[in-house]
Amino acid sequence: MYAFDRARYTRLLEFSRSNRLWCRLWLDGLHQGTHFHWRLSPLSLVGLARTWRHFSGLTDWKRQQEAIIRMARRRLQTSAHTFPTPPASTDFTAWQAFFDHILGIEDDIRTQALRWHRSRVEESRLDAKTPERLWISLNDLAAALTLYGYSTDELFNRAKDYVIDAKAQQAGSPKDRLVQYFDYFLNPEQRTYVVWTGVVSDTPWKSTTLRKRFSTLTFDAPWEVQGTGPARAYLRRDGREIPSIISLVDGTHGVSQRHRFAARQVLSDLMKHAKALGDLKLEARTYMVLSTNPDRAPWFYSRRPYALPLLEGAKVTTDTQRLARSAQQLFDDPVSVIDDAFLIFKHANVTEFWNALPPAYHRLLRRDLGFSILAYRRRFEGLYSKVPREQIPVGAQIVGDVAAIGDHAALLQSLGSKAPDEDPAFQYRLAEVVTWKHFQQGRTVAQLTYNSVYEFADLLNLARGFRNALHHSKLLTVDVHPVALYLAVGMLYGYSAWVR
Repeated sequence: MYAFDRARYTRLLEFSRSNRLWCRLWLDGLHQGTHFHWRLSPLSLVGLARTWRHFSGLTDWKRQQEAIIRMARRRLQTSAHTFPTPPASTDFTAWQAFFDHILGIEDDIRTQALRWHRSRVEESRLDAKTPERLWISLNDLAAALTLYGYSTDELFNRAKDYVIDAKAQQAGSPKDRLVQYFDYFLNPEQRTYVVWTGVVSDTPWKSTTLRKRFSTLTFDAPWEVQGTGPARAYLRRDGREIPSIISLVDGTHGVSQRHRFAARQVLSDLMKHAKALGDLKLEARTYMVLSTNPDRAPWFYSRRPYALPLLEGAKVTTDTQRLARSAQQLFDDPVSVIDDAFLIFKHANVTEFWNALPPAYHRLLRRDLGFSILAYRRRFEGLYSKVPREQIPVGAQIVGDVAAIGDHAALLQSLGSKAPDEDPAFQYRLAEVVTWKHFQQGRTVAQLTYNSVYEFADLLNLARGFRNALHHSKLLTVDVHPVALYLAVGMLYGYSAWVR
């Protein structure tokens, strides 16, 4: 769970209860450290339609078809938006036509999702009493924006810095800032960026001939490159010539992400006919400037290494080490992470992995979410350790008092009686762990949708589809990259549960 610092938490309390719930679930669902179960998913109807299209060239993808149809039916029953009537059968041709239609109205779906949230915030009509419904709508919105090209980092940072606004630099009320957040995505400003990333190799390039295999171009500045790229060139920096990929990217969002995706394709093609250059990878940091103002200090995006989750204390094996190395490239190459996980299961003779992993994930999920809550509480305990008690919000006092209230059920009761409105998102998550109703009879469709407990087996089948596509030379495309990334994270959590 994403833990606010004191300044941001104080600012969060200025929002209404319903808008506070919206902000917390949104930020927590986008945060890279949040447990997979509580993350926002790109697998909306549009995400499922794109995945269907990506798999459609495969010879055998019956399991994937069935999984996509099951997930689509749940979303159609629970969405706040209006969609065409789906096929009553599982006929391939009928669903192909349905998903083609969904992709044809994708822009309208995105606009509809943004306006739905905007209008309910502006008119104070967000229903904080049914968080399951809000969670579905938040997933629909996150999917619409990430599939359009926004990275989760972009969405997260803009909400954290502009909407929460810890330094009080923005004009307007909390509601105004949240409404303007939606307006930003409804009316984005088109710009052109110069974007560049260094390249590293596992093989030294000792000869001039070898260096020329990468490029014959050398520049003092990346904006000297001709054309839109992506172009291979050397950039002079601190007395060295750094092999780099340079692009000119038009757009409003996802600039570094799209550049890195195209740059990886360039390196992949280069390695096929210039193997002497070794294994080529992009540096973790990507830089960018506006083409109209290249002299300003560049922004940068850093691809963070991803660690295998929840493996503290588990036995370290060769397979674990291999997957940990693969996970370092998660954000650039999620399908390779999926592929490596499958190879590990195959090596361990887990032939029916799609039957073995969901029970392991289910068995440990409640405990793992409880650990997430405890880690969140420890963070609060430290944040307010030197603050006079009378200056600490009541809910924060209770959450941070780990020694006095160690039991989750007692914590939920105390918050409900003494600070019921302070952090409704935390209480919603806490209540889920305390009551744990996922395996009870009579669960509604809304409670099953965008819920990893019920969809984990389907998600594994989709991950398997991406692996099959890779082995049939169908490379990952940028339009399904958010889906593959989400599924790769799910595979890592599944592996973690299976190992333990």
